[in-house]
Amino acid sequence: MADYTHRKKADGTWDSICMTCYRTAAKSDTELELGEDESMHKCDGSPWSRPIDLVIDSLRKWSD
Repeated sequence: MADYTHRKKADGTWDSICMTCYRTAAKSDTELELGEDESMHKCDGSPWSRPIDLVIDSLRKWSD
């Protein structure tokens, strides 16, 4: 089962990020609505399924 991190964006919407593949698993207007889309996420299990520069960029944004 994947683990997800939620982040609130500047426009007030929410993203759910899969901590296994680093892909956006869900987007929603409220944090509570993310769960249903998370359950639909098809993770390939590879932490490097995205180019490394995108992973690093995402991690930097989370630390802001």
